[in-house]
Parts: sequence; C-alpha cells; structure tokens
Amino acid sequence: MKEFLTQPWPWYFGGAMTSIILLLLVWSCKSFGVSSNLSTVCSMMCAGKKVSFFDFNWKVQQWNLFVSPGVIISSFVASNFIAKTRAEDISQNIVDQLVARCIDDTGKNFLPQLPF
Repeated sequence: MKEFLTQPWPWYFGGAMTSIILLLLVWSCKSFGVSSNLSTVCSMMCAGKKVSFFDFNWKVQQWNLFVSPGVIISSFVASNFIAKTRAEDISQNIVDQLVARCIDDTGKNFLPQLPF
C-alpha cells in the first residue's frame, strides 16, 4: 500500500477522484473547503445576529470543521513519512526548455530551488 501511495498517480486518476468527491458533495447539498470552515466558525460565534449570511444552523456543517486539521495532519504525514527525496525523471525536452529559462537544477533536486 505504501508503494502505491508514494508513486506519482496519473493525472486522470487524481482528476476523476476529485470530480467524484465534489459531485457527491454537490449532490448532497454540502459545501466543502477551508473557506466553508470560516463561515461555520463565524456562525458558531453568533455572527448571524449582525450579518444574515452567517445566520444558519452551524451544527449541520460541523463535519466540515475537520477539513483544516485534516489538511495540516495529512500534510505533515505526507512530507515526513511518504514524500520522496529523489528527483523525478522528466524528459530531456522539458529540461532543455527550463534551462533556456535559467532554471538549471531541474532533474537534479526533488524541488528545483530557483523558482522557490
């Protein structure tokens, strides 16, 4: 299982999984994301008394409050236990194009240093 998680997934697999999850959320009339957490927290703190946008039953959205801690925890796990430390093999054509743009460490490091 770890080998499956540490290998790059094809773009169509990630795109299909993201689409399925978002369609299920739309179908179930639920909002999703970190920004949704902000409106839920504002509603919890009675902001609905002053702004009608925040006047909703926040308890229905409390499941979404796990998104932010989940992003932080999963990022930590991925970067410390799953992340690869070697550079990906990329085509020489891409390397040549990046070298022409003065990014000359492509293919040598896991994350090219110049853009960051």
